[in-house]
Amino acid sequence: MSSIRNTILDSQFTQQKWVAKITEVLNRELENDTDVPVCIIRVPKSLRYHKPEAYTSQFIALGPYYHLNSGLYEMQRYKIVLAKMFSKQYQLVGFQQLVDQLMTIVPKIRHSYRGRFNLENQTLAMIFTVDGLFLLQLLDNYVTQKEIPRTSSLSSSLLVRSSSGKKLPGDAILRDVLMLENQIPRFVLVEILSKMSCLGSTSPDEFLSTLFLKFC
Repeated sequence: MSSIRNTILDSQFTQQKWVAKITEVLNRELENDTDVPVCIIRVPKSLRYHKPEAYTSQFIALGPYYHLNSGLYEMQRYKIVLAKMFSKQYQLVGFQQLVDQLMTIVPKIRHSYRGRFNLENQTLAMIFTVDGLFLLQLLDNYVTQKEIPRTSSLSSSLLVRSSSGKKLPGDAILRDVLMLENQIPRFVLVEILSKMSCLGSTSPDEFLSTLFLKFC
């Protein structure tokens, strides 16, 4: 009986490609000397195809997946305003010092995302500095509003405008923030909070846990 050879290793050329690919993956894994599992994945195309608006960021980008989407650039200024607000309110070190601090964990950050993205380490550190500060301030605003509904001086910052000039409530922004591909690793936020000078005896991890609990 003749055998039918229809595997991916049928030809020498295919075998060489397979070996090269596996070698590349192994080398990359060895370079990433970390136990951090991939925790932020891309949404499968099959899911996005049927309901793209449920899985695709509409207004704001967090992290590397949507950062180069020109349609979301409009919100960059809004992120920077809230990032500066959090930095000032909680007496953080200078922006460049935060960037330098996150540079030390860039390999760990890369390992947390599925796939590779063509961003330099410095660029990636700056993205996560702005986005991390923005997310912390957004959560802080939301928590403050819930506890002090009409006296928070920050309440207006949860209202932004779309490109058409229509006001978007904070819920529209929070919807994008909660999307799978817009997630930021927890350890990045803890790293940023470790540079706060007003926590006292509260650890960055405890501060963040309390913030999340109040948000929920």
